[in-house]
Amino acid sequence: MLLGSLPSRLALGILALSFAPVSALTSGTSPPIDQSLPGLSANPADSLRLAARIASPPLDIDGQPNPSIVKRYESEFALDGLLDRSIVGRAEPVATVIPNNVPQRLTLDVNETVIMMFELSASNPTSTLSASASATATGSLSSSAAATESASADLAKRGEDGLDLGEEEEDYDKHWSPEGLLKRATETVYISANTCLQPTGNNDNVTAPPPQLTMYISTSPENTSPGPNSTNNTQVINFTQGALMYNTTTSSSLYFSIVTPSNLTNHTGSWQFEIAVSTDGFYHRYVASEQRLFWVDSDAEAAVLTTGNLTMNSNASLVNEIMEGTPPYVLFADTAANLEGLRYSYCGLQTYAAFASERNDEATDDNVAVTMTQRSGGHPKQQFYIGNLEAKTTYYGIAVQVAEIPGNATQQYGKVKVSRDVAGTSGRIGGGGVVYARTPFETKEGTTCRIITGLEFCSDTEYAVPSNIDKYSMTELASLYDDYAAEKYEIFEKALAQSACEANPAGRYSLVRTCDDCRKAYKQWLCSVVIPRCEDYDSANLDSHIRNANTPFPNGTSLPESVIDGLSQHPLGPAFMSARNADINDVIEPGPYREILPCDDLCYDIVQSCPSALEFGCPLRGSTQYESSYAQKNNSKALACNFPGALHQASPAPGRLAVGTGALAMAMVLAVGAMLAV
Repeated sequence: MLLGSLPSRLALGILALSFAPVSALTSGTSPPIDQSLPGLSANPADSLRLAARIASPPLDIDGQPNPSIVKRYESEFALDGLLDRSIVGRAEPVATVIPNNVPQRLTLDVNETVIMMFELSASNPTSTLSASASATATGSLSSSAAATESASADLAKRGEDGLDLGEEEEDYDKHWSPEGLLKRATETVYISANTCLQPTGNNDNVTAPPPQLTMYISTSPENTSPGPNSTNNTQVINFTQGALMYNTTTSSSLYFSIVTPSNLTNHTGSWQFEIAVSTDGFYHRYVASEQRLFWVDSDAEAAVLTTGNLTMNSNASLVNEIMEGTPPYVLFADTAANLEGLRYSYCGLQTYAAFASERNDEATDDNVAVTMTQRSGGHPKQQFYIGNLEAKTTYYGIAVQVAEIPGNATQQYGKVKVSRDVAGTSGRIGGGGVVYARTPFETKEGTTCRIITGLEFCSDTEYAVPSNIDKYSMTELASLYDDYAAEKYEIFEKALAQSACEANPAGRYSLVRTCDDCRKAYKQWLCSVVIPRCEDYDSANLDSHIRNANTPFPNGTSLPESVIDGLSQHPLGPAFMSARNADINDVIEPGPYREILPCDDLCYDIVQSCPSALEFGCPLRGSTQYESSYAQKNNSKALACNFPGALHQASPAPGRLAVGTGALAMAMVLAVGAMLAV
């Protein structure tokens, strides 16, 4: 080996690396090892055995247990007690290595810290640059030495051949030195975490959640143990409602830690969290500003919630793929207190939510029914029916997206969209789901109104209707209303058959509307008026209309006479005293209730779409007949009037629930004949 032909500092570097293990053990102020001690050979490497062990529990400066000290690896000698501990010192904390896109679950008690490391080489093992950069950043002596010796041998060979090493040495410094490698190997790294378990209150009076976890992340390769006791070159990020999302661009391995609060006064227990690191995108995600779940309606013990349209594309193949595929959302629901501190955590919701459409990839909750539907506009939606709720209670529903929506350009977080294997999420890019903002909904207090679903004829009707739980089950009630509407529709069909529906365009009643348009408009109107949308009698909804005030409740009680007398004196008194349809009183006997009146454009749409020979007409706005029969849509109110697909809250574009509406310009049209004020 021709050392004279190499740059002197490179040769010295190789020599230093060759003797580094011995000098590391013998350097310092401690006295040299007495080679005459029994059992020790002249070679320190043969006499000492280094074994990694975790100090448990850690000790403070006085030798007492101190759990706040980070767990560390320590050197242990073969002949314990013969050597002074001071000659070895204490090693740096050893970090847990986190794989790429594979979630890890850890449990910590109060005042504990766990240090973790993400190696760029592990995320891209085929990249030589990433592997070398990771080896340098993590201080792996053998890997660094091997890389240096390889580069040095190449330079030495060139020196032997008489080449000019000035440019070669500069090239080595730029590309193959540790500094050069770090500059060349950069990645965007995404760190995400969810709190799965958290301490509980010491007693029932504790309503606030425990403190959130904290992440310390090193911003410099020099700080390999970031935490409360090592804050230099460190950034601190607190969990938000049980979740954390952080990304950074780095050229070296990342060191970070998760830290629990130093003390608890009102709570007891441990934290369990799931953490994942990726170079592709966030494994766990949350969107605090966007809802994907909307409240349709509720009664005293059940509620219906729905997503927006999963696609606006009418392609039959795509629609069928969505309808037959894996439902993209999982629903969680509970009161606010039970979910506080964990609203953005997928695994936390699985642990604590009282109602869930799925837990750990399995549908285990009989109280939640999930269906795919095309009601209200014909576009695919996912719907949830939640039963066994408490009356007069405010709940919150949270949608978590766990699967891709075919053909839909969903929002991306990092380089990937939502993606998950049906069998599980481990090792899957984006497998931790996307948690969206919560949706409030309320149950009613009384039993006069009851939700009906699954109607065959009025398939877009899914809301609470006047009921009597002593006479009809939910299924029987739904059939009763649906059959009644279907019978009325048959009468309409016979009348429509008298029109020239099959004539050529020139001979039809309209150049822009057909009999199919008339059928659709009439069916939407009919289902809305013969199946009233019901609210409790004492509801605070000022847009609702009093019905049946002069009849007893199913339990035999009645409204006070003074209330009935006052209502009877009102200009709308006759409408207050009875139901919209006499059959509701005669057959169902629901007692007093309030009705969300149908939207007037349902009536106007019939006038516009149907043959004039049918003599349909609508009451004039402002008239007594109008005020007791219809109401206007109001963009500032979610449910000012009822129509197929109406929600308690508006669904924003592009996921809006589309429905056909007539022109409000027809408000002044008043046909002579059948006044649609049923």
